[in-house]
Amino acid sequence: MILFGEDFDFADAAASVPPHEVAAQEVAALAAAQAEAEAAQEEMQQSAYARGFADGQARAMAERETRADHWTMLCAQRLRDADAEVAELADAAASSVAGLMFDVLAKLLPDFCARHGKAEVAALTRDILPTLRAEPRIVVRVNPHDVAVIEDVLGQIPADMRGNITMTPTDSIGEGDLQLKWQDGGVSRDTRALLGQVTDLLRQFGFVHEHA
Repeated sequence: MILFGEDFDFADAAASVPPHEVAAQEVAALAAAQAEAEAAQEEMQQSAYARGFADGQARAMAERETRADHWTMLCAQRLRDADAEVAELADAAASSVAGLMFDVLAKLLPDFCARHGKAEVAALTRDILPTLRAEPRIVVRVNPHDVAVIEDVLGQIPADMRGNITMTPTDSIGEGDLQLKWQDGGVSRDTRALLGQVTDLLRQFGFVHEHA
């Protein structure tokens, strides 16, 4: 049959290939396989290098971000500390200035009142007494050094009102101070009380120590 004839012809043709050509074909096939294996290995290496490089970059970026966050937090803390120190220094400076002002006031106020007190008590007495015409009894308490000033004021008011006024000199009233009392009220000019009020106000804000 033709089929068997063709098959035997193919076998005869394969058997007729020289051995050195068969060896060459096998070497070529091995070389091709080795080249494919090397190409695949190189591709894997390049892929691994790319992954490693990307991982390295990611780790380096994460480390940089961590360091940046650390320095940011550190700088913020330093700024908060600096703000606290500045506030503390400002408070100390304010306290020092207030303390200095209080010391100056405590020294100058009595002298100021002594120099200008006579005019002040005269003006206060001159303004208040005419409004007390209906009062049956008025007591004027002054420092002995200011008696003459009050007598001058009393000489200027109506004579019928002078009989209701009693002047009492006393050392308990400071120079330049005055105390007027009547049945249902009174008014006073007290330098020491005024200084005490100023001291209490400054103490409330921490500008004056408790011993002041």
